[in-house]
Amino acid sequence: MASVRRSARLAGELPDEITSDPPIVHTHSRRPRISVSAMPPKASTCSPWQIDSILDARKDQKTGEIQYLIRWTDFPPWANSWQNESDLGHIMVKIYTFKFTAKGLHAMEKIQAQDEAQAQAQAQVQDQGDN
Repeated sequence: MASVRRSARLAGELPDEITSDPPIVHTHSRRPRISVSAMPPKASTCSPWQIDSILDARKDQKTGEIQYLIRWTDFPPWANSWQNESDLGHIMVKIYTFKFTAKGLHAMEKIQAQDEAQAQAQAQVQDQGDN
């Protein structure tokens, strides 16, 4: 069909506006397309995103900072994101509440155990260096 339009346009039978080929649009995809603007940004004090709940905690191995897994209000579970504790100063009540739930206590114990294991490993390395 496109070739018929092109040949008619070349023959001068149809104006260019009518003969231009429509863009190809794929209407199916294996995965849903996620708009970057639909993702919640890093939490900040002026953020319009509302935090529904805190789901988990961990310690960032690179920076050593505690991070919390945030469930955002009105967003699906795939939008949950890890946020640094320093970025969440405006929700300290929710953080303290989370720390005293069973899930929060377990997460904090896990972080403390990781800290102790890391301190022991560093002490062993230091002892080997002294010998």
